[in-house]
Amino acid sequence: MKRLSSLLLTTLVSTTVLYTLKPTRVYSSPLLVQANPAKDSSILQKKAEGLILGMSKKNYAQVRSELAPQLQRFWSPEKIQKQWEQSVLGAQGDFEKILKSKVVDIVDGTLVIVTVQFSSNTADLIVTFNSQEQVVGFDFPENLSVEQIAQTFVKSLSRKDYGAARHFLHPYLKTEFFPEKIQKRWQVLEQKSGDYQEILEMQIKPTSDQGTLVIIKIQFAKTIQEMILIFDKEKQITGIDIAEN
Repeated sequence: MKRLSSLLLTTLVSTTVLYTLKPTRVYSSPLLVQANPAKDSSILQKKAEGLILGMSKKNYAQVRSELAPQLQRFWSPEKIQKQWEQSVLGAQGDFEKILKSKVVDIVDGTLVIVTVQFSSNTADLIVTFNSQEQVVGFDFPENLSVEQIAQTFVKSLSRKDYGAARHFLHPYLKTEFFPEKIQKRWQVLEQKSGDYQEILEMQIKPTSDQGTLVIIKIQFAKTIQEMILIFDKEKQITGIDIAEN
């Protein structure tokens, strides 16, 4: 297998060993840092809770205005509405109330974990802030299978919906990887390989840390490429690599 390029965070340290960031749950990852005493955590808690309350009240334009500038052009109010109503409410039931929230400091940012009571379930929603305290991510329990996520990720790239593709990245990656960066890497791949055609096959392999490795064989106009997605046990993408057959 010939090395072609690294799309996101995965690094090839030898011809056979693949190294990547492998975060576990946000509560126990080595990427957590000591709480910053100078940071007023209550401000970020209020921002995160306000974002979720805004979606519950259908104030999608206001929610969009709270996103970091790099994200706003990729997320229209209508797209935010679809994500909230189909992916969150469709799986969890009607929004009822916020139960609590918790601030977790990470490298280059902060996570606010908001526990929400829905009509069918209680779920943790995660709002990610960068070091400038801008909203750079919103995550929720994912009901899709790893295979479905992998398919959706690739098809989002092929449709040039880079914001949707980025949604499946682990919250830690969202402080650094914005849609523009993903767009540039995908465009470089298509310039070399030709336009995306179709997914030919997928292999699903468990990893030793309860995660999953998904190897996707993709037909482009000029050649076939393999995309390797590394998932943690929460079905979030922690690494991506591209290799050429």
